[in-house]
Amino acid sequence: MEGGDYVNPLYHNPNYTENFTPEFRSFIDKHYSHHFEPLEVLGYIYVLLYSPHYRKRYEDFLKIDYPKILFTNNKDLFRALSLLGIELIGLHVLNQESLNHSFNKLKDATIGESCYKEAHDRIIKKPAYNEPEQRLYINHSTYFRGVSEEIHDYMIGGYGVLDKYLKSHKNEPCDFDHVSNIIKVIARTIEIQKTLGFLTSDLPHLKGNDSKALIQEILQNPPPPLIPISPLSYRAKPKPSEILTLMPHSSAKKQATTISTAEAEVQPSLYSVLSNLALVCDRGSKVSPISNVFVTGMLCDLHLNGSGSYAFLLYRLK
Repeated sequence: MEGGDYVNPLYHNPNYTENFTPEFRSFIDKHYSHHFEPLEVLGYIYVLLYSPHYRKRYEDFLKIDYPKILFTNNKDLFRALSLLGIELIGLHVLNQESLNHSFNKLKDATIGESCYKEAHDRIIKKPAYNEPEQRLYINHSTYFRGVSEEIHDYMIGGYGVLDKYLKSHKNEPCDFDHVSNIIKVIARTIEIQKTLGFLTSDLPHLKGNDSKALIQEILQNPPPPLIPISPLSYRAKPKPSEILTLMPHSSAKKQATTISTAEAEVQPSLYSVLSNLALVCDRGSKVSPISNVFVTGMLCDLHLNGSGSYAFLLYRLK
């Protein structure tokens, strides 16, 4: 993340207090005569924002302002959309139980399989897509099959997901399982987006057919539960005896680094981290050294050498 991005956690403080205003919570409870859990509400919002009809209808507005969330009057439809949203969230954070659940639903089990024409060559050299054969090559002999044009061209944030990832990891060994998972996640995301066309009929200005049979099918086959990340505990004026522990991504092949706040900068919210500490950033970035860490509320805003800033929940003050 960089620039003017905002991150709003679902929970705050170690007691998992929901991050909803009292007015919004009251609206949800009264609208459905039921107390839906925070994750259920988030699932509904998340999947609505992935609706192709919603995106097309409000395309111009979404470019200039926050999205307006439309709430169905049908409680079962809310539940069904919420479950699809929770499935999407599990897919997009690569939760293993969610992946297992969702990949079993794929219509083509061969999607994302890695294959070799010749020797087992793992190096990503020149990514190329063969549309007639639906193959995504990482070099002249190694490819992933079952990659439709729709999967290959899938974009998030203005970037082709697969193209961006492979080009960012050029000349590096390919993590076949990870790339295969990305391909399958995109495939299942597309399937869910197509399903949404049958579940949005009573939402204002959105097309779709209210399929009661489909709603019941979704309700009877819910995704595995998602356990929220433990919220950050941070005090604006840390004591000198407190310890800051920064855990790098496992693929960075670095040990966790700890420094006392007494060793940090004078500013209470700024910590300088050892220059050789590294982690993997989002959007397929390569491993980059951290230059500075800024703490704002519950967020850890990392400034990386040669990059913008990225927000992570990476550490806890003990």
